[in-house]
Amino acid sequence: MKILTLSDFYWNAAAKQINENDYAVFQETGQVLKRNRFKNLIYYCEIVEKEMPDIILLAGDLTGDGSCGHGFQNAFTFFCYFLEHMQIPSFLVQGDNDVDEYYDQVLPLLDKFKFVKACENDIADCNGVKILGLSFLQTNRKYVLKACIEKHKDQEIDLLFTHSPLKRRTKLFDFNAKHIITGHFDNKLFSLDGKTFISLSNDSDLISYCTIELDSKNPKYRYCLHNTQRKFTASLNDSLEGLMGERNAILQIDAKPWLHIKKFEEIEAPHDWERNNNNHIAMKLKYLRGQKYAEAVRRIRSPKVEKGDNPYGILGEKINPFSRVSKTMILDYN
Repeated sequence: MKILTLSDFYWNAAAKQINENDYAVFQETGQVLKRNRFKNLIYYCEIVEKEMPDIILLAGDLTGDGSCGHGFQNAFTFFCYFLEHMQIPSFLVQGDNDVDEYYDQVLPLLDKFKFVKACENDIADCNGVKILGLSFLQTNRKYVLKACIEKHKDQEIDLLFTHSPLKRRTKLFDFNAKHIITGHFDNKLFSLDGKTFISLSNDSDLISYCTIELDSKNPKYRYCLHNTQRKFTASLNDSLEGLMGERNAILQIDAKPWLHIKKFEEIEAPHDWERNNNNHIAMKLKYLRGQKYAEAVRRIRSPKVEKGDNPYGILGEKINPFSRVSKTMILDYN
């Protein structure tokens, strides 16, 4: 079974022109018109058609984003019509930029759909796969997140997907979930304590998405960075056994071997340059395997206070172009 994860849709300004007449034309023809208002929508549709997943998880910031702005509910509604037309079970959660005013306009439509559903703080069973979705508010508010963990403490979860701020992500490992997937910020693929962590962000023309092949005891992963302007996809393929042991390090371009990922991990650049160029593919690849972040999460969750487990021993270590291991990150877990 193949899972596709997407989040943080980056809409072009003309997408606000999409309207109900466009829905009607699509329902009659099954075709997305080659018009400027559909430009970015087509990118996401093409990814779905290329990957042909069995399940799609949409991890927040769907009707708006911090970069492109808000009010793209019609564009996302069109995408929901597309998914319904493709008959692919799809689940979504609300992100911090899914402003109620716009996001709430989408929800009544989902009541009429068979394949596209909101999924927040309840476990959905999709062909035997247990899926739990949490909104941004359910992870951003610490007491709410703790209540969610308590509610589901005795339940085995195959896929936990959410839209979580960085400081709350360590707490997500307290769920009994095989996969933890979040939108909102950062690009990561790693395994910790037998759980696979995936984070996505799409605040540019570089679309990140990940596929998961669940049909074995050793799931397969393909983390993709798709450049919509230059029309290429850089990807890192690995398996659960690989993530837990000898990790794959050979990147691919359009499914052909490309470079060793250490070429990017060893890039040395001033912090300001990294921040200003955080959407550059080199910066996403530099931190993708998340070695220092995984170690920080491990130490923060460790009940020991020995030297090798003290999280303060890696205080200040960079974990992405914007962030370092901080006291806030450490203290927030408890």
